[in-house]
Amino acid sequence: ERLSIPRPSTYMVLSGLSSVGKTQLALQLCLGTAIAIKNKGEDACVAIHEFEQTDQSMAIRLICCMAGLDSTHLDRGDFTKDDYVLFDLMADRLSELPIVFNTHTGVTRTQVGNAIHAQSNKLPVKMALVDYPELQADTGDTEEIRVATIARYYQGISRQTQTCIIGIYQYPKLDTVSMMAGYANERYSAGITQAGDSVIEVYNPPAMRRNNIDFRVPKGFDEQFAYVVLKKNRDRKTGYFPMVWEPEFVRFSDPRIEVTFGHEVYDLDTAWMYKGTGLTNEGDF
Repeated sequence: ERLSIPRPSTYMVLSGLSSVGKTQLALQLCLGTAIAIKNKGEDACVAIHEFEQTDQSMAIRLICCMAGLDSTHLDRGDFTKDDYVLFDLMADRLSELPIVFNTHTGVTRTQVGNAIHAQSNKLPVKMALVDYPELQADTGDTEEIRVATIARYYQGISRQTQTCIIGIYQYPKLDTVSMMAGYANERYSAGITQAGDSVIEVYNPPAMRRNNIDFRVPKGFDEQFAYVVLKKNRDRKTGYFPMVWEPEFVRFSDPRIEVTFGHEVYDLDTAWMYKGTGLTNEGDF
């Protein structure tokens, strides 16, 4: 709701530091879209194109996210009987959702684009996730042109298939104090920002602290929260809003569900998006 998605025929650039939850946020957006499709009885689906994990790994990740279970306990065989019951229940629910996994490796943009087209011909794709498109095996005169061309290609595919496509990118250039990226600082090419209908940074101070990254949060941000920062949002508001990062479950949750830190209770309805990018002197919570 806060991101006004899924908007048909749009290319969303989702970016941030390594290990701050970019893929997890994208997966939760896909999961929420799939649940909405099922609840509304629509003839549509969500397509997840992930090139680092298997179908099984992706399914386990989503099941543990839905159940609020620590997947490392599953890996170690430390689940309780109740954990397994909950895991099985959520596995059944996931199997009912219209999610299509595509987990090949070494692909090009053309292969992924053809897969989205093929799936759209069977069933409309409401949202598609593409992990690290800038690393796909395409060629170009320069690295800048190669990566910008890939971004433009996915923008075109989103228009042709009327799909909301999410591309995940990583930042190389950061403010050395806040460890937050500026505008148009995606890895390899500023053309990514130009191609995106929405450009979103995942800024996650709790995860950064756990990763021993030295930083200071900008004014108006609270170190206890993770943030979605909308730096570009064509025909919509820009700004930022907080999320709760749950590292034990590797997932984000909504502060509107009375999350308390000390004596304070944060309510997202009274701390909605701030005008502008929120990177300078916007209001406090």
